Amino acid sequence: MSGFFAMRASFFHTVAIVSLGSLLALGCSGQKGPATAKVSGLVTYKGQPVDGATVVFAPPAGGRPGTATTDAQGRYELSTYGDRDGALPGDYKVTVQKTKTEGEVPDLPYEQISEMQARGESIPG
Repeated sequence: MSGFFAMRASFFHTVAIVSLGSLLALGCSGQKGPATAKVSGLVTYKGQPVDGATVVFAPPAGGRPGTATTDAQGRYELSTYGDRDGALPGDYKVTVQKTKTEGEVPDLPYEQISEMQARGESIPG
């Protein structure tokens, strides 16, 4: 009988090791959420590439949006859960926004900016 119990314990030990190995492999796969599809594109204005524009793919019914910032050539690759992982399959409302700054941007300490925003003051320029 002791041979039977030893073999049975060995079987369960093997199953436990294989199960643990599978869980570790899944945990280290790099996937940080549901399956996504790669999304990339080009943003131009009047035929010229737009550098530094924010691109947002927002699901109309709510949910996690995909976002990107264009490079100097106007190209972008969308990120939803990880860097450049794409977007969840589905329909989206797409917005592109480029903020134009004029003059020099003040170099203020974070604490001063936070305090000014909390009081609703404008940031001096």
